[in-house]
Amino acid sequence: MGAPCGATPSGTPPLPQLGPARPYKSQDFQQLFAGLCEKARLPSHLRFGDLRRSGMTEAADAGATDDELRAQSGHKTRNIVAVYVRSTPKQAGNAIAKRVRHRTQKERLSE
Repeated sequence: MGAPCGATPSGTPPLPQLGPARPYKSQDFQQLFAGLCEKARLPSHLRFGDLRRSGMTEAADAGATDDELRAQSGHKTRNIVAVYVRSTPKQAGNAIAKRVRHRTQKERLSE
């Protein structure tokens, strides 16, 4: 058996033991996720990768920068952020608000 759930590196959430101690494979998470979706009565077409996409989009909605998103996801390049982050009305609203603030500050400086 693997280490007990409480014996994880500091700050990391414990992972369930999926059987005999061995490295986790992507299919392990997919199977675990499918079972959780079934129990939660979520659509069967959802995949484990959808959690990453949802989490990164939510962080972008909150104003996270591309570098912050890369740090969260563990990706090395910025172009991969576009694969996971979906454009949302919230992001558009944030961009518009930033532009209005910028124009207002610019006009005050010219007075």
